[in-house]
Parts: sequence; structure tokens; C-alpha cells
Amino acid sequence: MRFLNEVEKQFDLTRMVGSGTFGEVYEAYDRLNDRRVAIKRLLPFQTMDAHKKEANFISSLHGKSNIVQRVQSPPLAPNGIILVEEQQALIFEYFEHDSPSDYVKDLTIKEITHYMKNLFVALRSVHALGIIHRDVKLNNFLYDRRNKKYLLVDFGLAEKKMQKTALGISTGQTPSPGRRTTSGSMSKYFPATKSNGYILPSENLAQQIAKRRRLGVRRTNASETVRNSGVKLKRLPVNRGGTRGYRAPEVLMGSHHQTKAVDVWSAGVILLTLLCRQTHCFQWFRHDNDNLAVMEIYGYARCVSLEVSALV
Repeated sequence: MRFLNEVEKQFDLTRMVGSGTFGEVYEAYDRLNDRRVAIKRLLPFQTMDAHKKEANFISSLHGKSNIVQRVQSPPLAPNGIILVEEQQALIFEYFEHDSPSDYVKDLTIKEITHYMKNLFVALRSVHALGIIHRDVKLNNFLYDRRNKKYLLVDFGLAEKKMQKTALGISTGQTPSPGRRTTSGSMSKYFPATKSNGYILPSENLAQQIAKRRRLGVRRTNASETVRNSGVKLKRLPVNRGGTRGYRAPEVLMGSHHQTKAVDVWSAGVILLTLLCRQTHCFQWFRHDNDNLAVMEIYGYARCVSLEVSALV
């Protein structure tokens, strides 16, 4: 309550424009500086380090095209951060935008091309600094259709690319030639596209999953240990963050080798969404099992038009 009381000394909270696991976003009017802003209130269970990390990422991207900018709002937030006891909020420029449901069904090919170009302009700046956004999706790439403006927002899940550990385990570097980004080869499970336009997973993957269940094989968690040449090694934690339906296979399968490619995969999901003119292409998987979820992605029917297919 005290937090809101302090905020309302300077800001009029107009409406909530979004909410998620890590916070709530409000449109607000800064009375003392006479402007509209967006206030992201970070939920109390988040650590202060997590708050600082997001703020630092955005600061490092200051002035980059299509990237959200933090704004100074003195006296309460001279550096763009409101801090009241254990609660924190970030102040951003307000960006007028359309809801994806208002444009996803009727964008022209030219508009889709322009949209994707601007998304990759933003991702190029992010990746150039070694940052992985990890939550690229329609709702996080704001689009002002009338003015053709774009903004990549929400760096709450972002992280720096990890370097190799002392054990030589890569957790984020660019793959070397021929190196797999997920454990094992996936290509044998996913044959070429059939003549009817479907990509059908082979029976091998389903058989492997069934075999694992019969034998009682299960996925270990981060606190368990594995043996390697007689040496006990603590299993490294795996980042599975992201939005369901947008996560790359290496995220779903718990690979330690996650790079900026996870953002590119998510951008590809956005492209497919726009081409299919559907807000959710394969967002709602029928399976909790990671492998089956990947299999469902590869088994998804082609939904794009012949006009779009001809562009490939």
C-alpha cells in the first residue's frame, strides 16, 4: 500500500496494460513532468539483483532503434527507477501501439516484411552486446501500425550469453561447425516434408520415449549429480524460461547450449503466426513432455498460403 501511495504522489495510474510472471505494467501520467509513461511494477518475490539486471540491460541499449528506453522522472525516479522499501518499479517511455488481435489477421506481405525487418534490427542490437532476450513474442514487440513504429520491450528474462565453464561445458557460445545445439541428433527423428504438405515425425522418437517410460528412465533435476569417468559432477541448472509456444527446441529439451538462436527461433514463430494469420499457431501443446512438444512442432501442418510459399 505504501508503494502505491508514494507512486501516486507524482503519477496518475491510468490503466493496467499488461501483466505477467514478473510484474505488472501500467499506463500513467507523470504530473510533474507533463508526459505519459509506462510503469513496470516488479513483483516483490523478485530479487533486487533481477531488477537491476533488467535495468542495466536496457541502459546498455540506450539509443538503439526499436528498443524500449528508460526515462528519468524526477523527483521520485531521477534515474528511471522507483524504489520504496522492498518494492521497485521501472519507468519507460509510453509507446502507443495496436493489439496483436487487431492486426494479425490482415497484415499484407509488405507489412509483414517491414515488421520482421524491424524486429531483427532490434535483435541485432541486443545480440551485438551478448544479450539474449529469451522472451521474444508478439506481445513483447509493440507495433504502431498507423505510424509504422516498433518497440521491443520486457527484458525481465534476458541474460548474458554464458561462457564455457571450467569443465568445458558450453552454456551459450556460438556453436562450432558440426556441433549440435541439443543433446543428440534430432535430424533422424524428423524426415523431409511429405508431398501432402505435412512434416511427419518418424516413429523413432515416439518409440524412444515409450522405451524410456518402460525402463523408468527420467530426467534428473539441477540438484542431482551425474558421474563422469568416476568423478561426481553437479548438474548445471538449465534455463527453461520463455513463453509457451515460442520457446526453441534447445530450451524445451533443457540443453546447456543456448545461444541467441533461441531469439531467432521465437522470431520465426512470430513470422509463422503472421503468415498463418493466427494469434496462436502451436502455442497450446497437448503434452507436458518436452520431447513430445518438439515432435508436435515438427509435425505441425503448413498453414501458409500458396502466395507466401512461392516466396520461399
